[in-house]
Amino acid sequence: VSQSRYCMPDKSFDVVLSCEMFEHDSYWTKSFANMIRLCKTNGLILFTCATEGRGKHGTLYCEPNSSPITVDLGWEHYKNLTEKDFREHFDFDMLFKEYHFSIDKTNFDLYFWGIKR
Repeated sequence: VSQSRYCMPDKSFDVVLSCEMFEHDSYWTKSFANMIRLCKTNGLILFTCATEGRGKHGTLYCEPNSSPITVDLGWEHYKNLTEKDFREHFDFDMLFKEYHFSIDKTNFDLYFWGIKR
């Protein structure tokens, strides 16, 4: 699978948002880093993604209608992500003035919002 980067100048946006995508993206760390790059200082970054407890979905053989774009691209990657996964790759205290992770235990979603330094 080829990876692409959304090519806009650094600090282009006040708000950068990703909903229910990271679990399907084998390059999720690069995607999140790109979100940070695109966000202005004092801008808001938000994301949601599947976390522990959510069933595999959005692959060719497992609920393909849950993620038709990634299925059409032939992506078979799937991984539920946790706050720990993000913290292993990013220094949130350095990157954000304020931030918060939470989990929706009904839908098994990880939620994040942060104000970029």
